[in-house]
Amino acid sequence: MKKLMVAAFGLGLALTATTVYAANNKVNTVISVNFSDDEKVAVKPEELPEPIKKTLAGEEYKGWLVKEASLVKTATESHYEVSLNNEKETKTVKFNKEGALVK
Repeated sequence: MKKLMVAAFGLGLALTATTVYAANNKVNTVISVNFSDDEKVAVKPEELPEPIKKTLAGEEYKGWLVKEASLVKTATESHYEVSLNNEKETKTVKFNKEGALVK
């Protein structure tokens, strides 16, 4: 039981953002701890699912080129992040495997 309590305390401490104030220097430093189970895997543009390729070939993305793409897997979902650029700007969009935008 003691080990379980120590483990729960450690996990709670690890998942909490800790703020440290350096009183002598009057400096505020924020240490943020972010444990994420997200897995991000690079995907070649030509290996994107066909529905995403079809969406990117549509009018809305005319003039945009795929710079890089990744498959992001979380505990609850998977989606594709695609970085696009044209002559003036860069943007990242997220799609599900059916080619629909994900927010």
